[in-house]
Amino acid sequence: MDVEIIEEDENPMLHRTDVRFQLTHEEATP
Repeated sequence: MDVEIIEEDENPMLHRTDVRFQLTHEEATP
């Protein structure tokens, strides 16, 4: 399973970082 970070935005008003990512799962799901 691979996690690729697409976008990362600082959000100072909410004191957090917003992260968009993509998950790649090569194996068959049960």
